[in-house]
Amino acid sequence: MSPKLKLVVVTPHYPKPESLYGDVFVHSRLKKYPDHFEIHVVGYNKMIKERINSYTYHEISVYETPDHFLFEERIKQIGPHLIIIHFINEVIIQVVSKLNIPTMVFFHGFDVTTWRRRLMNYDTIGSIRYLIPYAFANMKRLRAIKGYLKKAVHNNQVKPVFVSVWLKEAAEEDLKMSISNSIVIHNGIDTDLFGYKKKDADLRKRILIIRPFSAINYANDISIKTILLLSKESFFNELQFSIYGDGYLFKRLTDQVSHFPNVTLHNYFIGNPSIPAIHEGHGIFLCPSRLDSQGVSLGEAMSSGLVPISSPIGGIPEFIENGVSGYLENQPEEMAERIKQMYLDPKKFLELSAAASNRILKKCALKNTVQQEVELINSLLKKLEHV
Repeated sequence: MSPKLKLVVVTPHYPKPESLYGDVFVHSRLKKYPDHFEIHVVGYNKMIKERINSYTYHEISVYETPDHFLFEERIKQIGPHLIIIHFINEVIIQVVSKLNIPTMVFFHGFDVTTWRRRLMNYDTIGSIRYLIPYAFANMKRLRAIKGYLKKAVHNNQVKPVFVSVWLKEAAEEDLKMSISNSIVIHNGIDTDLFGYKKKDADLRKRILIIRPFSAINYANDISIKTILLLSKESFFNELQFSIYGDGYLFKRLTDQVSHFPNVTLHNYFIGNPSIPAIHEGHGIFLCPSRLDSQGVSLGEAMSSGLVPISSPIGGIPEFIENGVSGYLENQPEEMAERIKQMYLDPKKFLELSAAASNRILKKCALKNTVQQEVELINSLLKKLEHV
C-alpha cells in the first residue's frame, strides 16, 4: 500500500483540549481527511504566548507559533505535497509564495472582504479608535491577497475556494478583480452529530438563540426586539426563549428581556458536542444577521430540524428557501409575525422543520463537502504530476 500524500493545513485557531472554541468548522472536515491523507496542522498566530506549542487533538498533530521563521521551517520539515490555508494573511502569503508548493485557499468571510462591510460594528465615538487600525490592516491584507491571486492565475498552483456564491461575488467586488479559477464548497455540517429527530408540535413554542454577542453584525438586538414584540401577544406566556452567547453586548441587550420568566439566559459559549441536546429541546432557531457568508450554526440548527428565522443577507439565502425551509425577514415585526404564524399553525411548523433538515442534508452534509474537497485535492495533485 503506497504512503498517503502529506497535507499541511494552515489555520490560526485550531481547537485544543483546554480551548474548544477554535476553528471548529476546520476541525470538523479534518477529522475525515486522515482516511485519505496524512494531515499536519501548522498554525501561525502572533497572539500565541509560547514560541512553539505542539499537541495532538483527536489524533491530528498540531504545531503553532507566533514566529514566521519557525512557521516556514515547520512546513519545510514536513515537506507536504499540498498546503491548505484557512484565514490567509500577508505573512502566510509571503511564506507560501517562497515555498513553491501547490496550495488551496479557503476563504470564509472577514479574511477577504473590505472593512466597509463591518462599519456597523463601529457605531460610537469610542469605537473609532479601533476602526482605524482595523481598516489599515484590512486594506494591507486585501492588497496582499489580490497580488497573490493575480500570480496564481498565471502559475496555476493556487486554487481559491469560497464557502458561498455570495462570498465569491463579494470578494471579487472588494478586490476589484475576477477570480475565475475558483470554486464554491460550503462549510460542511455534521449531519450525523446534528441529526434530525422529528419534532413534537409543542416545540414550536420553544425558541432558541445561540449567537456571539461580540459585534453588532450578529444582530442580537433584532432578536431582543422580536421577543419584546411577542410579549404583547396573548399567547406570549406559552412561549419559552433560551438565549446562549457571550460578548460585551450580552448584558446590555438581554437586560431588556431578563425580567420575563419565560426567557432563560446562558451567558457563555457552548461547544459543538453539547449543542445537539439543546437543539432537541427547541423548535425555532431565531438567528437574524447583518453580515454572514454562510452561517454554520444556522446550518447545524436546521440539520437538527429547527425552523430558522434569519435575514435575507449575505450567503444565507443560499441555504434557506424562504417559506419552504425557514423564513428570511428583515425586521423584528416580520420575525415576530412568523413565530406567531407557526404558533397558530403547528402543521406548517412541522413541514418547515422537516424541510429545513432535508435542505442542509442535500446542500452541505459534511460527508458530501469533504468528498468534494478530497476530489479537488486529488485533481490538483494529478494535474501537477503532468506539468
